[in-house]
Amino acid sequence: MCKNSAGYPLCQTPSGDIPRAKLWRYPPFSHVRRATTPPTRCAASMLANRAARQKEPFPGITWRPGQVQASSGPPLCGKLQDVTLVMMAPRAERILSLLGYADWFGAVLFFLQDDAGQCALCRSAIANVSARRNVACDCHTGWEQVTESYRQHALYLPALQRAAQMHRLHRMKGVMFSHFDMLLNVRSLEQVPSLRVPWVLESGYKSTPAHVDGQGPGEVPYQPACFEPDSDEMFRSKWSWYNNSRSKCSAAWLQLVRMGVDVRPACCYGWADLFYVPALHLKELVQLASGPFSDAHMEVAIPTAMRIVATRHNLTTIVLHCYGGAVVRGVERELFGQGANIKHACAHRLDLSKPKGRHVVMRATENPPSGCMTDLPF
Repeated sequence: MCKNSAGYPLCQTPSGDIPRAKLWRYPPFSHVRRATTPPTRCAASMLANRAARQKEPFPGITWRPGQVQASSGPPLCGKLQDVTLVMMAPRAERILSLLGYADWFGAVLFFLQDDAGQCALCRSAIANVSARRNVACDCHTGWEQVTESYRQHALYLPALQRAAQMHRLHRMKGVMFSHFDMLLNVRSLEQVPSLRVPWVLESGYKSTPAHVDGQGPGEVPYQPACFEPDSDEMFRSKWSWYNNSRSKCSAAWLQLVRMGVDVRPACCYGWADLFYVPALHLKELVQLASGPFSDAHMEVAIPTAMRIVATRHNLTTIVLHCYGGAVVRGVERELFGQGANIKHACAHRLDLSKPKGRHVVMRATENPPSGCMTDLPF
């Protein structure tokens, strides 16, 4: 009978799987010996089961909105008044187009890279057009040498840390993080079932050389997924593990296993241009993102840390379906014709340098809630 290194039959163990105590022993994440003899039916079954363990969909429930009609009058105070929006933007001139979100969220923090005095320009823009106390600007410096493709990655970690330091965090239900060119359909987001669990994005798009019918030129979707660290399935995945994040995530798990973290190791990837964290779990997520996973790209660090938090606290993550994707262009043309009755919860990539892009945000945020008390929690 075929047996594994723990002495159990390869196709059957007392628990139906390899014992937990044997699962993560050194050498890391390679608990099954490679066959040195021609594969038998038993061995083939074992390899198929192992592949299934090495890759899994990101755990969560996909939520798609129904048609949400724009009201002719302002609605009552909504769910988003209990949420702080942290919006990461590269340039202060984009801020004026985004101030409408402050009428829907309890507070809005614009987070910029302070090249050429962008923070001062942001504060001046807010002071000139808005008397609301629930809007603020914050900046970080020192990224002059960061390439443009990694600027947003460089911004997200300081933005997370800044959010965790906000005053009266206990008075909020959660914090939503978004890139500036993500349209937030606030009427639709008001319908998301719960603010007590994390939200992530369902899928993104990656560039390819060829045109793909129905998806735009050079763009194919990818779904978030999780892999056993350093596994064959992880190395066979076609996703680009930016910034060497495959090995950095695996190394982070070695550290967490030594610390006794009671979550099955897995490195996840996923689109991270928009995500939501309940206030109760924000500091825990920040500790993971700024600690073991600080060197991993945000599209690995955020989904992986989200999975750990959700698993620890038995939370069912909500997976949002957004129109467009990470590299999609021309979203504003599609949304412009829908007016205020946008059928998507969110959309990317919105070009705010174009009149149609600015008009889409204006229509999406008009007729905000009335009678809500907001207090700047910064």
